[in-house]
Amino acid sequence: AHSRGAPITIKSHQNALQCLCISQDGTMVATASQRGTLIRVFDTDHGGALRELRRGTSKATIVSMTFSPDNKLLAVVSDKETIHIFDLTNGVPPPPPTSISNKLGIGALDQIRSSCRFEVQNDHPLVCFGSVKNSLVILGKDGLYSRYIFEMGEQGTRGVVHADIVDFSCLRHEDSSNNVVKP
Repeated sequence: AHSRGAPITIKSHQNALQCLCISQDGTMVATASQRGTLIRVFDTDHGGALRELRRGTSKATIVSMTFSPDNKLLAVVSDKETIHIFDLTNGVPPPPPTSISNKLGIGALDQIRSSCRFEVQNDHPLVCFGSVKNSLVILGKDGLYSRYIFEMGEQGTRGVVHADIVDFSCLRHEDSSNNVVKP
């Protein structure tokens, strides 16, 4: 990762940023604007664009994103209670950072659509990849914990093999004075 010299400025979107995440090894950053239709992935060493990911065409608020530990997948969750999983190894190789040019400094990247898409029943969930291959762990602010085992398909396809949902909201309750009591 970039360790010396002047800070790197990444011009990622025309609209204000809504969500961003950094890969576990610090080599990539993913950004989503308030419009929520495109997610862009950048190299943190040079600030160059690596991928442009198409979530959809209708506006959505991106509430959570995460890279897989091997940086091959990116999971994106929107307020439409949908998870999109993008295969970052799909498509043409990314251009070298020096070949990218336009008003945002991004250039003409091929847009990649999700290779797996499914709905979740959590309200504004946080998402991370699980320890089992092709699994996501999701925790919603409503207390629902979910684990999804998914299959990757062609771009734009759907698919979930199995979902386990545990409701942890039962671990808290209110006493007669409406105070939350933890077990």
